[in-house]
Amino acid sequence: MKLNFSQEELLKLARNYKCDNLNQFYKNIAQGELDLEKVFQPRKEEENVETEIPLKVESVVQYSRSSTEGILIDGDLNKTLYSFAKCCNPIPGDQIVGFVTIGEGIKIHRKNCLELIRLAKNGKDRLMPVAWNITNGHYFISGITIVGEDMPGLLKEISSAISSYESTNIKSVNIATNAGMFKGIITMEVKDLEHLQKIIERLKKIKGIYTVERFDGAIQ
Repeated sequence: MKLNFSQEELLKLARNYKCDNLNQFYKNIAQGELDLEKVFQPRKEEENVETEIPLKVESVVQYSRSSTEGILIDGDLNKTLYSFAKCCNPIPGDQIVGFVTIGEGIKIHRKNCLELIRLAKNGKDRLMPVAWNITNGHYFISGITIVGEDMPGLLKEISSAISSYESTNIKSVNIATNAGMFKGIITMEVKDLEHLQKIIERLKKIKGIYTVERFDGAIQ
């Protein structure tokens, strides 16, 4: 399929398919429990997001910068039922697209969300142009995945780096250690994409931290 994956990307795939480790992931594929084409097809689709999702954020009708909070749907601020998709957890600053569901109103997805791409295959007519209409003072749940060396005091340093930036509130910490390494997911409340990126930059500067990335899975 001519696709290249980093170790972290493979681990993320394994977790998405409920595998505890890569060995189990490979075994499930070898035994036919996972369809290789199905597993890796979203990666190929992700490379062509613009053609799969024929909506541009710029095409949304310009709106008045009102103090009213919410999402602009097709250029208008209205009371249409909507909610944020848990599969991609969009935050202000992300490019977003709405998808009309049956019984749950409009789900707001990140434009590059793999689940949205899957849904759009047979439902392009259910896509809606949407835009943010959020002012200061509102927070959104987002998460990061972090990998590093298992060192005494490192978790405290990580927590301090997050909470000391604009008093960021940490919601949950899930850390596992193995063979001198740790891997974890941390969720927190952020104002927007810039807020999240600043947190990531701060964490990358800590000695013993190897990788810090935005968490793309579902956050409950």
